[in-house]
Amino acid sequence: MNAETRTGLRLSARLAAARGAMKLTRAWKRPGRERAYRAWYDAISEFSELLFADFHCMNYGVAPVADPDAHEAFQLGLYDLLAGFEPLAGRRVLEVGAGRGGGAAHVGRSHGARAVEGLDLSGRAIEMSRARFEGPGLRFTIGAADRLPFADDSFDVLLNVESSHCYPDVEAFLAEARRVLRPDGALLLADFRHRDEAADLRDQAERAGFRVSHEQEITKQVIDALDADDARKRRLIDACPAVPSAVRGSIRHFAGCKGSPMYEDFRSGRRVYLAYRMAPAVA
Repeated sequence: MNAETRTGLRLSARLAAARGAMKLTRAWKRPGRERAYRAWYDAISEFSELLFADFHCMNYGVAPVADPDAHEAFQLGLYDLLAGFEPLAGRRVLEVGAGRGGGAAHVGRSHGARAVEGLDLSGRAIEMSRARFEGPGLRFTIGAADRLPFADDSFDVLLNVESSHCYPDVEAFLAEARRVLRPDGALLLADFRHRDEAADLRDQAERAGFRVSHEQEITKQVIDALDADDARKRRLIDACPAVPSAVRGSIRHFAGCKGSPMYEDFRSGRRVYLAYRMAPAVA
């Protein structure tokens, strides 16, 4: 057994344990659920290094995009969609749930943000983001969404992309987002929910001190991106000898491949994908 295969088996065991813990703790409050999700995303970050080193975005993406053959075009397209709700040029931006850093780097590079801070719970993801992207105007910090390590009124725009569904207390995150945003700032959020829970996010935002100024269902655009990107994802997952066959189903589910439970939930309408612009409510 070569070193790559041994690493794959070790990470597979960690993924299986983390996935089991996530299932057990979905209804729990912090700290149990937070630890489970941290373990999952730490393992996913390491696993992605085996699959392909240029994996920088951890969202399902949207279609159409201007250049579908560009690297991670659909995933970066979701950031472009949100940037259409609020100008980012010359502004100080925080991304909560920055993952592997590709989105934070993109909004600085392509949308002219003056400074971008990326925050994530996974220490492994932050390590990789720092190594690849950190530099003038872009830095990364380990931290929890409901305990943001920043002063009041620190940012003009807060981004949250396909992350809030993991949080043990979404309303606590929204209250923290309201705290660190300037009074004329905006929260740009994109994420999925079960259809019968979709209205909860608007209610939570309003209780946390936000006014929802734009809400858009983008489930169809997400499905189109999953369809367009399916062959690439399957090729990467199935061709890597370090990925044991026993865990490929879990990784395809995480990636939203066709036929996975996540993909079928979107296609059937059981889950919806929503994009928002929220502004601090005026007292």
